[in-house]
Amino acid sequence: QDSDDEEDEAIARSCAPSGSYVTLTLEGVSPEAYARLSPSSLVSAVSLLPHEGKVSVLHMGLSQTSGCHRDDEVFAGSAFGPVTFGPCPVLVFREGGDVGGGDG
Repeated sequence: QDSDDEEDEAIARSCAPSGSYVTLTLEGVSPEAYARLSPSSLVSAVSLLPHEGKVSVLHMGLSQTSGCHRDDEVFAGSAFGPVTFGPCPVLVFREGGDVGGGDG
């Protein structure tokens, strides 16, 4: 039991704290593969916790918001990720501006 607790603590120390922002640098991506990405592509990074063992396709509805007000644009997205039960919040970031590319 003690070795399990020590292993859990070691894993927790090696992780980014919950709620923190991290920067990921991809290495070994050929220029040709990078060129195939559309400027509007979203790239996601997903990891399983030690006790998680299943990955599935997750489908989500995304609403663009501006401050506290919800806009009319709704987007759909899919990603590979850990099996999730029930509704879960999703936070999506896009580098360089609006998701909808609207007027403002």
